[in-house]
Amino acid sequence: MRLTRRIMAILLTLALASSLCPAAYAAIVEPFEDVPADAYYAPAVEWAVDTGVTDGIAPTLNSVRLPSTLTQLAFCAFHRCKSLERVSIPDGVSEISHTCFEFCDNLKEIYIPASVTKVAPFAFLSDSNLTTVYYGGSEEDWKKIDISTTENCNEYLLNANIIFNSTGLPSTSMENYP
Repeated sequence: MRLTRRIMAILLTLALASSLCPAAYAAIVEPFEDVPADAYYAPAVEWAVDTGVTDGIAPTLNSVRLPSTLTQLAFCAFHRCKSLERVSIPDGVSEISHTCFEFCDNLKEIYIPASVTKVAPFAFLSDSNLTTVYYGGSEEDWKKIDISTTENCNEYLLNANIIFNSTGLPSTSMENYP
């Protein structure tokens, strides 16, 4: 098969989209029943599966301190980032989007600024190791956040130890931060 610009564009689009949000493409590649063998994109899907693109992002990323200019956490931003242990969300972010940290199996600590007013459904689904939330506001402020409880989708966030009036993650938590 000759690699044309069209095929390369399809491959790159699938690779990028799959790495940014594997859940959105899970239906295409897992299982393969919904990808017809004669579909023009079948080779791209097979390549994405074979190379591990659909397995989640950054297998060695364990700590993230997001830039202060960030104002929004996108849908699936860290979905299935299984090695992620610590995250510091900057002041100014107002919403933690749907499935943002879903299936981050090793997420233990997170800093959430007082600017956050909404935690969407499934933002922290299956994050059973999340034990500590450093929150930038008061306990009263925390109670005002619209945290989705649909099907217990954020139960680990709600059951974590919340440390109020925090200014961020403790410096020792980020010592291995890249």
